[in-house]
Amino acid sequence: MPLTSAKIADLAKSYAAAWTARDGFDIAQHFEPTGQLVVNGTPATDPKSIADVAQGFITLFPDLHYMADDTRIAGANALQSWTLYGHHSETNAFTKLSGWNTFTVSDAGKIQTAYMFYDPSEMKG
Repeated sequence: MPLTSAKIADLAKSYAAAWTARDGFDIAQHFEPTGQLVVNGTPATDPKSIADVAQGFITLFPDLHYMADDTRIAGANALQSWTLYGHHSETNAFTKLSGWNTFTVSDAGKIQTAYMFYDPSEMKG
């Protein structure tokens, strides 16, 4: 089945739902086995390291909710703006973090490369 905008939109929606489900393994399953997640310039280049990065967010925000604000698709690429919110595990302060992801999607419909950007100063809680 060829890669379509609808398939990419479904992938982006499922990826957001995996974050809200707080499941690092499920988040990593959205990537190709050779895929990578680059968070503010720091790469995670295999499924375990991608799951570990996601788990770091989940540990810091145990009630994490990830809301996909907007998703734009162009060819095999997508841009997703998002808002993450929850209570900081160390301070219990409600925290709202905004950012965006860019995805390159493989022909198989999985993320080959995702770049995630946000302002780390917003994570202080």
